[in-house]
Amino acid sequence: MGGANIIFCFREKNSGFFFSGFPFIMIFSFLATATGAEFTKFYHFKAYASELNPQLALVGPSRIQKEKILELHLVSLGKDGNPCEMTSSPLVICNGPRFPHTSGNSPEFEIGFKPVKKGIYKPAKPLKLQYEGYYLLTAKDPENRLLSFGLPVHVTKDPPKLQLHWGDLHGHSTLSDGTGAPEQYYTWARDVAKLDMLAMSDHNWALNEQKIEKIKQMANDWYEPGRFVPFFAFEWAQGKARPHPSRGRPDHKHLIFRRTDENFSPFGIWQDTPSVKKLWELLEGKDVVAIPHHTGLPHDTHYGTDWSLHNEKYERVAEIFSDWGSSEMPGDRYQLPETEEGNFIRDALLRGLHVGFAGGSDTHTSRPGLNTIPHQGHPYPFTALTAIEAPERTRDALWKALYNRRCYATSTGRRILVQFTLNGHPMGSVINIERAKPRIIKSTIAGSSDISEIVIFKNGKGVARFKGKDWCQQISWKDEAPPGEKEDWYYVRAEMADTSMAWASPIWVSQGK
Repeated sequence: MGGANIIFCFREKNSGFFFSGFPFIMIFSFLATATGAEFTKFYHFKAYASELNPQLALVGPSRIQKEKILELHLVSLGKDGNPCEMTSSPLVICNGPRFPHTSGNSPEFEIGFKPVKKGIYKPAKPLKLQYEGYYLLTAKDPENRLLSFGLPVHVTKDPPKLQLHWGDLHGHSTLSDGTGAPEQYYTWARDVAKLDMLAMSDHNWALNEQKIEKIKQMANDWYEPGRFVPFFAFEWAQGKARPHPSRGRPDHKHLIFRRTDENFSPFGIWQDTPSVKKLWELLEGKDVVAIPHHTGLPHDTHYGTDWSLHNEKYERVAEIFSDWGSSEMPGDRYQLPETEEGNFIRDALLRGLHVGFAGGSDTHTSRPGLNTIPHQGHPYPFTALTAIEAPERTRDALWKALYNRRCYATSTGRRILVQFTLNGHPMGSVINIERAKPRIIKSTIAGSSDISEIVIFKNGKGVARFKGKDWCQQISWKDEAPPGEKEDWYYVRAEMADTSMAWASPIWVSQGK
């Protein structure tokens, strides 16, 4: 499924969508899920050169000390999903510094870029940001025919104690049903998408001992502490493929291992594990995070998740967005192709489960982190990313932070900055607060474009909505409702004018004396 000759028109209040070059099923998927979405800008982007596709990506560090060189990396993609030359160098505008509690105009200047490889650009001169605050760097086609791609950056006085590390934890190569070799998968992640971490999660049903050893070896060979962290991983699904009208195996989970020396021989039982309960038995003694994905699909006839089989020891986070769409809740803008009530992540939270939020592309074309061509049957050409907050870029530090749910998810490959605390406790926390104490939520968002809306959810309902004021915004909200008898849970979701989204992992609060 290619991306050639695509026209997207986003209008305010969603007054119209037009497509060319997509199969009917994809057109229907977008039209069916767009109801109620609001877009505050109009975008019309189309291939204007024979090989160009409407996709730019600008990446760089999310947090950096002032006066340090800001390493930026810009990619333009062609209709085949690969880097391609633009008719002229892209235009990058830098806006800032800004502070989230202020409003009004801030300085703006252009950054010159030069080509270094086909379709890949770097700043023409070393770039340093001299002042503290938030900056938004936006890459645009010089002729303004393409959708802009924004990168927010937080500049601090001192070296950041916690860095944000960006990765795609879900995708497939030719070791299972992907179309690109594992080496291509890794090269794309590190050198094109410029990910900080990744997990190549090929399907268990296609693996054997030899392939598992190759996956382990690649994770070791490509590991560069401080720069690039591959996890040893594979995707698990239950049992053998079920007969028609079912569509394969249920309860898909990609398994992210802390170490690369785990023993899986003989692999047969991992290849055709008869039940989720058996999987939990097999994982006993292993340090692993099991991430369920496209959970909102029907369970008995599709690939959805049965939350009654949840194991909190392993299922620490769930994939809220991928090129399948959103598994947050029914009726989302980017609806899954089929849905089943009770399987969404909101349903898991309503059950009292403690699951944080992750994002992944589910690429089958070996393009993790920057995936513009969805796999057949996957409706959306949107990469989702996982952001992990950790003090250093090592496998152990990132795995621990993922396990502790110090993470959030973003859509469309944007590296939106999200901070979310409740009485000072970070996202992913399970805490106890005295009944008489107030519950105060604070969140700072630095968006990839202007912010459309920030929503605070409590126990599955949007309890506070804040209209976006700019691309950098800070909100504070005090929960005036009396504490519930059971545990309450809160999370923050932000939507951008460029239609990208971010979801902060929840915080769970139980009532103290």
